Amino acid sequence: MKHYFTHILCALSLCTVIFTSCSNDDEQSTEPIGVKSVAIINAGENGNVRAEGVLDNDTFRIVVSPLSDLKNMKLEIIPNNGTTVTPVSGTVVDFEANDGKQALVAIKDTEFMKYGIRVTTSANTDGLALLNLKVSGVYNPAINISHVEKKIKLSFSNVIGTKAVLSDFEISPSTAIIKESIPAMSDDKMTIDFALEGEKYIIIANGNQERKYTIEAQISEAGMKISTAKVVLDQSLGSGLNTMLGKNTTRGAYFDGRYAFFASREGGNNIYYYDIKDATKELKTLNMGTGVIQTTNVTWPISDVRVADNGNIYACSMASSKAQSFVVYRWENVDALPEKVLEYTISDPVGNSTGVRLGDALSIIGDPKTNGYIISSNFPFQNAQQGQFYVWKGENSNLETQPQVIDLVGQYKAPSSSDLSLGQYARINGIPDDNEHFIATGSAAGTLLLNKNFNVEFEIERDMPIQGRAMDPHFFEYNGIRYLTYTINREWAPNEAFLEIVALTDGTNYVEGMKALADKSIDQVSVFKKPITSNATSGAAWVSACNSVKVVNDKVYVFGYVCEYGALVFEIGK
Repeated sequence: MKHYFTHILCALSLCTVIFTSCSNDDEQSTEPIGVKSVAIINAGENGNVRAEGVLDNDTFRIVVSPLSDLKNMKLEIIPNNGTTVTPVSGTVVDFEANDGKQALVAIKDTEFMKYGIRVTTSANTDGLALLNLKVSGVYNPAINISHVEKKIKLSFSNVIGTKAVLSDFEISPSTAIIKESIPAMSDDKMTIDFALEGEKYIIIANGNQERKYTIEAQISEAGMKISTAKVVLDQSLGSGLNTMLGKNTTRGAYFDGRYAFFASREGGNNIYYYDIKDATKELKTLNMGTGVIQTTNVTWPISDVRVADNGNIYACSMASSKAQSFVVYRWENVDALPEKVLEYTISDPVGNSTGVRLGDALSIIGDPKTNGYIISSNFPFQNAQQGQFYVWKGENSNLETQPQVIDLVGQYKAPSSSDLSLGQYARINGIPDDNEHFIATGSAAGTLLLNKNFNVEFEIERDMPIQGRAMDPHFFEYNGIRYLTYTINREWAPNEAFLEIVALTDGTNYVEGMKALADKSIDQVSVFKKPITSNATSGAAWVSACNSVKVVNDKVYVFGYVCEYGALVFEIGK
């Protein structure tokens, strides 16, 4: 009997063990797929602080001290029973490189569930730290403060230079100060030119505690490299300006990427030109034809010159009184004969204008033969209300014979109610890859953005930041950056005529970039500025100022011209 009861007890004990084991397996198998918790176990300046994650929908959000080493965050991941995870618990993740994010996948049998881990730093810390700062003066800056490496890492593009201004330093705790910096602080700002060698740093202190951050920058190449700029044509006053071009009988000019054209009444009625590929730099003349250029019933037979996008050359006459003819001519290229494409007989003025004077400033947008415009400003003298343009649209080999007259007076902010005139050299130009807008300027206006109906949509007011009388503006794009260029001429100020290029540092197109300029200072956006001459002894006779820019063979060619001062062409590369 004794042995019998012993066997029974053993059997019962074995059954108890078996049933207990089966019960635990059932609990494990019924626990759903998932992750119980995620934590970082080495946060804090010394890596000895645990930071727990909080599940927000499908993301574990973890806040750590800004003194934590984000490059080496060790994860503790506790999954539900029966669930495995990737990455596994104990994995070290570089949250600095991953922008604070890490994917997490839970797997159970054939099921899987996706989570995210999001690590951010707290706004405050009990330790001494530089938490934030502001960077200006450079293009598209990014800031990374590494408390572990004790470094301020900047990255930006060299579009507007390499001189950065650091300001608005945020330091913790509130009792901390900036003890020292190289370069030295001025007005609570550090100005650092990263093109210069030498150590750059800032030291913050709180009582006896100090922390030194070295400052470094990663500078990417984009847009133009201004150091490559060189003159490829110098026909400026004081540098051998050809006498045929140095008088106020030459008032219009344009550059098409190879040829610099000048509309002149000096030595006859001609279109002179230089070929920048011609090493002799010989002044040449377009074939003016025989009996094509109209010399009667015009004020001047030749007044201005432009080049269309397709390379056709256009020139116009001046007509300044009723019944005179405003005539436009076209050459297919420098070897072609001219043909007359428009003859308009001046009639009575319209609107507020007291007269009609066409031909001071010719604009060619697109290809007027197939799809484009011929535009002339209207400038009757002694008319403070002048803000008109005469517009002829060309399409499918048909050019309108009668113009659309547009009047911008009242749509821009003029210096005074008695000075509303856009002047004789006001122009409207096209915008690359944009059929909905135009850009315009004139004496009394700032830089104007016009909509497709030629109404003012936006104005960069004079000197905010672009100086007034920024004439003949043109947009262009080069090496991933959009720019605006123009020529300044204030005829009363000797040697203050210059061409300038500004970078459009904001927006995704020319219109957005132009509008953003209004919130900038000129120092923030100007990348290239060159005087037309420094040899003038008096102001230019007229406010005539021309500008053009072309990208040819991966080089930028920018042209500036001022009546009596002459012209310059610069080549700029990457």
